[in-house]
Amino acid sequence: MTFAPQVTSATLPPLVPGLPYLGSALLMQRDPLRYFVRLYREYGPIFRVRLLGRAITVLAGLEANQFMATEGNEALISAQVFDLLSQEMDTDVLITHLDGEAHRHMRKVLRRGYSRDALTPRLDQVVELVREHVSAWQPGKSLAVLPEIQRIVTEQIGVVVANRAPREYLNDFRVFLNTNLYVGMTKMWPRFMLRTPGYQRAKRRVMQFSRQVVEEHRANPVAEGKGDLMDDCLAARGPDGQPFSERNLISLAIGPYIAGIDTVAGSMTFVLYTILRDPQLYAQITAEVDALFESGKLSLQRIREAKTLHGAIVETLRMYPIAPFIPRNAAYDFEFAGYRVAKGTEVWVATAVTHLLDEYFPEAERFDAERYRQSSKAANAYVPYSVGSHTCLGAGLADVQLMVTTAALLRYARLEIDPPDFEPIVFAAPLPSLGKRFKMRLLEKRV
Repeated sequence: MTFAPQVTSATLPPLVPGLPYLGSALLMQRDPLRYFVRLYREYGPIFRVRLLGRAITVLAGLEANQFMATEGNEALISAQVFDLLSQEMDTDVLITHLDGEAHRHMRKVLRRGYSRDALTPRLDQVVELVREHVSAWQPGKSLAVLPEIQRIVTEQIGVVVANRAPREYLNDFRVFLNTNLYVGMTKMWPRFMLRTPGYQRAKRRVMQFSRQVVEEHRANPVAEGKGDLMDDCLAARGPDGQPFSERNLISLAIGPYIAGIDTVAGSMTFVLYTILRDPQLYAQITAEVDALFESGKLSLQRIREAKTLHGAIVETLRMYPIAPFIPRNAAYDFEFAGYRVAKGTEVWVATAVTHLLDEYFPEAERFDAERYRQSSKAANAYVPYSVGSHTCLGAGLADVQLMVTTAALLRYARLEIDPPDFEPIVFAAPLPSLGKRFKMRLLEKRV
């Protein structure tokens, strides 16, 4: 039996050797997924690592994913992980902070606003935002990919989910989110970073912008079920059965903007890397995209017919998942794979380890845009958006946004990696990214 509750006589999981105090910090900063794959092969589905003086229990492999899809929903909780972010947002309805019935309630409230259907009426705007950004680029100029994509993605999400792009507030959202992730979730930074003038200014501006979003929606009501995420929140009630308070509405307005800064944008950089590095794949997808744009009005249904583009994105999310592990805390004592996990233990579930195991994906380190046609038959082996009750609520929206944005970029621009021999290094900063080292050059504007 892999899992057994309330068993305390078992021994602790094996401890991975590491540096004094730092532990495995340096190894985990560079490509944490492949580091966890190596440890899984050496230690099995459960082991401990040290990180800046903390002992973290890591669950990995298919056993861990199946656990997260079943008993893990109760045995592991997220509240402690997101305590700080919840406090900084001054809210008690932060969905990543909630568990149990309150979490289920908030998923129902937010589901429509974060669904792929939310993008349908805004599809032309989403494409136009890409065209506007490309039109501002200069041919021959080298561009740092991540910052450019962050601007595009957050403006798209803002327009789709809250009818307002962040524009000059983007860097404030970036500082606000990353500081909270480094201080609260990964604990790589000390708490005094929350008192720095730069962070305090960013926090004030994030709150100011989000308050404006709420006020604009309140002043312009729409029929129930016809508006966007913020309209849904204004019409809904919280887990306590009462209308959302002003502070909770402001926090709900923040959510969409921080949702895509590191996740969708980070995934987009990996998608561009995997396509642009392969001339044959690039040409094939470009031809597919051109046919889409030239054969009539764009729609989500027609975009889904771009099979090679879809396959490239699915394969990119397999090899370079943006959330390779899920941080949690043990809700009670339990035994996993013969080892003890005590109540309160910091647990990271390395859900994406299965993505790089040959037994589920033959030649797992080889990129194959056609692989999705013969996907792994093992349930929960491919989990780019996590697994279990906290599976990413915006997964469908993210999938479509990746497809549409990539298609529009390749339609409007001919690009190349700069330099062409760029060697990728994945950094956790705080989520996996190719960082500002990854650049592309605009060769020409195509349309």
